[in-house]
Amino acid sequence: MTTICPKCHHVRPAHADNPAWQCPACGVCYAKVGGEAPLRRAAPPAAVAQPWDIPWGKLILLAVLAALAWGGRSGLQAWRAASPVITAQPTVDELHALAATVRPGEVVMYTTTECVYCAQAKSWLSGYGFPFTECNMTLSASCEREFLSYGAKGTPFLLVRGQQMHNGFDSDEFLQLLREHG
Repeated sequence: MTTICPKCHHVRPAHADNPAWQCPACGVCYAKVGGEAPLRRAAPPAAVAQPWDIPWGKLILLAVLAALAWGGRSGLQAWRAASPVITAQPTVDELHALAATVRPGEVVMYTTTECVYCAQAKSWLSGYGFPFTECNMTLSASCEREFLSYGAKGTPFLLVRGQQMHNGFDSDEFLQLLREHG
């Protein structure tokens, strides 16, 4: 139960430092002002204000959300602009027909024995009948020297009709290079 001062109506907090007979706000003796005030329940403490309850907090929150949305939209537009244009995927017959136009030596793939992506690229090329020359750097120092002379960084590294593929093996990029330099 709490005590309320009959003079100033201050609600005595539980952690007050002054004597129990004295009001912590006005210092009056409860008994001199008409005795102790009747005990009443204090009003529940006010809820703690949250940032979104304060007008400027809402403004800041909205500004942050708008900046994130704008940045995300700009990033998506930049990503779309940098992404290659997606074209219809060629049929198996079209891939076999394109493979028939490739002469031995026009596709050179630099690999290593332990490269998982190299195995996947070799499987894709072989599966559609594309002839290619493999230059395994694990087995041949001359392959490694050639690889380094191109400034290549990772495997598989392909040369397609004299043109370097940019990001490992990508079937769309491979087909585009074949068509452009055919």
